[in-house]
Amino acid sequence: MQAHPASPDASGRARRTAIGLSAAAVLGLILLSIAPWPLLLPKVRVSGTVREGTSEQPLGGVRVISGPSATMTDADGRFAFERASLAEPLVVEADGYAPGRVMAWPPGDVRITLAPRSFSVSVRDAETGELVAGAGVSADPARVQPLEPGRFQAGPARRDGVIRVRAAGYRELAVPYRGEADVEVKLAPRLIGSVIDSTTGKTIPSAFLSFEGGSVEAARDGLFELNARPSGVVRVLAPGYRRADVDLSAGRSLAIRLEPLVVKALYLTYYGIGDRGLRSNALELADKTEVNALVIDIKGDRGFLAYRSSVPLADRIGANSDPTIPNVQELLASLKQRGLYTIARIVVFKDDKLARNGARAGLDAAIKDARTGELWIDGEGLAWTDPTRQEVWDYNIALAREAAENGFDEVQFDYVRFPTDPSRGATVGSAVYSKFLSDASRVEAITTFLRRARAEVRSSSRRLPRSPITSARWSIRRPIELACRG
Repeated sequence: MQAHPASPDASGRARRTAIGLSAAAVLGLILLSIAPWPLLLPKVRVSGTVREGTSEQPLGGVRVISGPSATMTDADGRFAFERASLAEPLVVEADGYAPGRVMAWPPGDVRITLAPRSFSVSVRDAETGELVAGAGVSADPARVQPLEPGRFQAGPARRDGVIRVRAAGYRELAVPYRGEADVEVKLAPRLIGSVIDSTTGKTIPSAFLSFEGGSVEAARDGLFELNARPSGVVRVLAPGYRRADVDLSAGRSLAIRLEPLVVKALYLTYYGIGDRGLRSNALELADKTEVNALVIDIKGDRGFLAYRSSVPLADRIGANSDPTIPNVQELLASLKQRGLYTIARIVVFKDDKLARNGARAGLDAAIKDARTGELWIDGEGLAWTDPTRQEVWDYNIALAREAAENGFDEVQFDYVRFPTDPSRGATVGSAVYSKFLSDASRVEAITTFLRRARAEVRSSSRRLPRSPITSARWSIRRPIELACRG
């Protein structure tokens, strides 16, 4: 058989096909060379577990990133991506840990461990700056290891953690952790002290300590605790003891010793304190005998004040009209120089001035006579104020506070009772008060007044100047008497 040569058209088509294929191959190679190679790999399912590198415990709530996708591990530390790139690393982030990066190749179950970040904790005495050797630290959820006495290492360093520090003799402290590499915790010493009888060495129950910005009362066992160290003088008062002004601004020993005081006093009335002869005789007697105190009428039985008071009501009722002490501060300073304990006596509800003149001053607080509607008068011809009226309480408490601020060591309330001795023709039962009174309500009126007076006279001692005559306590030197009805 004779072969026939190919036609020119067929040969041209073959050449064109070969050239097209070659061009397509070259173009494909060019595209492969310029395209991001991760796009050329298949997307596969990737799962795994995130664990802590130290404890091997699974970590829940950890963020795992694969390209543009992200997920969180469950409570068992597990995660999964249905379509993850084999060309890009898995990035793992968790608070308190160094970030992790692993490749998802080969496909399957991936195990990732994270190294915890750590931070140091130093525990120091807030006053001395020294390391506290016996301190203990917890920092949940971080684990804490001691490095040396007073220094610790903790991790993982999670920002939501709380560092709790305790040590014997110090106040416990909790501080939030905010991501610092080094944390310094300053523990304040517990300021626990005692008030002690300087003679017997026994503790004194219920002593009262006052200082700038606060006060505290010792417990029945004589112990007390201060929330912070006072910066100035602490004034210590206890019945039967001389008051003490002590400095507790430094040192750990808070043992306060009080000198027992058996009061052996002379009494100078409103008139007596103003009479030079009587006053001189009293001072001479004190110099020669065991007398160590003076009781001085500040408000006497008739309601007159021995020195001009700044309490506004005193002026309005005429109680300031005839003072017998020209300068009470000078008087007290001279008595202190002699070592005398000073007691301000205030007659409370037996107050003729307030009862007779209160109405025109805007305070009608007198006890009335049911028979006449006029003032109820006692056997001495004096009028009384109503012990249930809080305005009467306020007046007497203000006078007591003023006496304490002037420098008296003690405030003595007298006639803290209902009247019992009527004038001729009157009876105790004819006394009319501002409210109906039962035996129980009479007791309540007196005890409520005394509670208020005690608290407010004590509080005044917190604002006294720093001088040798600055503390005051209050007392009642005679029993409270309650009148019977009828």
